[in-house]
Amino acid sequence: MFVELPKERYKEIIPLYDKSRFINAIRSHLEGTPIEKEVYVDNLENPQAAALVVGHRAFLGGDSSNTIYNIALRDFFIIKKREILESDDIYEVDFYFSSEDWIKTLTSSFPHSFPYPRYYYEIKELKMKNWRDKIPIGYTIEPVDLSLLENEHLENYDWLIDEIEENWLPFEEHLKTNRGFYIVYDQKEIVAWCTSEYLTKDKHVEVGIATRGEHRKQGLAKIVGSATVELCLSRYKTVGWHCNVHNVPSCKAAESIGFEKTKEYQKVGYFFNKLDNFILQGFNNFLVKNYDEAIHYYGLVFDAYTNGDEAIQTSAFLTKWGFTIDKLTMEYASFYAASGAQDECLEKIQEAIDMGYEDIESFEKEELFIILHSRPEWEHLKEVIKKNKGE
Repeated sequence: MFVELPKERYKEIIPLYDKSRFINAIRSHLEGTPIEKEVYVDNLENPQAAALVVGHRAFLGGDSSNTIYNIALRDFFIIKKREILESDDIYEVDFYFSSEDWIKTLTSSFPHSFPYPRYYYEIKELKMKNWRDKIPIGYTIEPVDLSLLENEHLENYDWLIDEIEENWLPFEEHLKTNRGFYIVYDQKEIVAWCTSEYLTKDKHVEVGIATRGEHRKQGLAKIVGSATVELCLSRYKTVGWHCNVHNVPSCKAAESIGFEKTKEYQKVGYFFNKLDNFILQGFNNFLVKNYDEAIHYYGLVFDAYTNGDEAIQTSAFLTKWGFTIDKLTMEYASFYAASGAQDECLEKIQEAIDMGYEDIESFEKEELFIILHSRPEWEHLKEVIKKNKGE
């Protein structure tokens, strides 16, 4: 069976997630965060498997071996949920789970899905206690409390509000207490924030953090993170931070604030479009210098393009996110360069150019292509790209 659990019974299934207690979001959602959610269990009388579904994320608990339940879970996302998510421009599902037994279940049920590693951090002591002295000229730091509601005129206001809505609705009630801090530039735009989130009944909390791209590399994440963590350490038993292993800036930000890595765990990602799965798997393998696998996955995408596979037309990477086939092919070439295969690299560069590649600035700056600078083809390739650009 695959049946929806009534909301008043959510707390009953918390024990199914005991092995993943470090993921505060699970308990916080089941205990009552205001965001819309659903829970599906294998039976109502004595649930042994559960799926907490929050938007495009699913938290799986309990028994991973119930074949009937797992088939229904797959059909729920691929047949029912896909249309709803894609109407909101969401093209993937992220699965978190109570035990890694779920990995085999998921990767066998969802075609081309893949596990990838994440880190969990906790902090005992703040490193930068003098964060107030580090705020750059032109920036101010403000509390995430009721005063925020008076600053609707600030640019990027909705960017911060969207984060808060997952945890602290209604605003007027929950923002009576400070929930974090945000940084304002030139008294007109919000450029960074760090908020407490996923608070559990037994006083464990996590923080979320973000900085606008154009304001990075000024220490803003460390400042706003330190401010929020200082607040949280005075209130809660533990303060946690999650990030993708490959997200080096996030890992560095956590460690600069004082967080210490306590656990590495897996989640499973699944894009509805098979090529999007291949693109992300290729890039992730490239990041860990597994170049043969990176080349393999990008090769699958390139083959699909060559063969006129209709999946090309619905790939989010290739149609929604500006990652066009010529750019993908140039990145494919860089994978060959990283592996030392110069001839194959040159071949892919030429194919990208034939597709209309014209980003001469990125091409010339690509460090992986330095091995080609002494090749006689290098100057010719630059000239052809400039022609594509119209120079």
